[in-house]
Amino acid sequence: MSVTLIAVLCGAVVVLGIVFAAGVGFMKKSSAGPSPSRGDAPIAAAPRAREVTFVMRFDAKDKAYIEGIVGSGGPLMGAQVRDAALNLVRAAGDATHAFVGPSRGGPPVSARAPSADPTGIIVALSSNTTRPLDTVGDDTDATTIADALRELGAMRDDQIRGGTLAILAMDPSAGSVTLVPLRKEALPGQQICPYCASSFPAYETQCGSCGARVKT
Repeated sequence: MSVTLIAVLCGAVVVLGIVFAAGVGFMKKSSAGPSPSRGDAPIAAAPRAREVTFVMRFDAKDKAYIEGIVGSGGPLMGAQVRDAALNLVRAAGDATHAFVGPSRGGPPVSARAPSADPTGIIVALSSNTTRPLDTVGDDTDATTIADALRELGAMRDDQIRGGTLAILAMDPSAGSVTLVPLRKEALPGQQICPYCASSFPAYETQCGSCGARVKT
């Protein structure tokens, strides 16, 4: 047998080995199922934190009520933090924008709400507790925000180290807390008009925007 023929046969054996190995690898990959993509990854749960800030924006019509809740502002003690949280629960149905998350570097001093009327009012409640509180994974859901505020409002005095309640300046700069619009259908105590898509109190039988009557 010539040297050339031996070389050709050796080369063919090597090629067949490579093809076989590739086929085995492909079969193993196929049997294991598709690789998970980034889009298939589960959504991370909202973090729990001992220092949480709730920021909410309201229209100008609610300004007097929010100012009454805040009062003179300043540091709050246990019962005052609870009262502030429950007052914001009651007001949540009228909020237009919000942000909830762990406090970073102390209470915020300014906030921005893109596309919102600048005549509105923004209030921030920052709390410091001995056990972690739930924050919110979806800041557009006012019902979930109200639930987190209720959790704070249910704490005992010895579980609340303190907090602050203040009206924030509206500042469009990048250093301000950014609020997101709340979804109308997720506002607590509200319903959506099937004719004009405006929101109005759930106990009303007539839309305040278009006048249409709704079934209860």
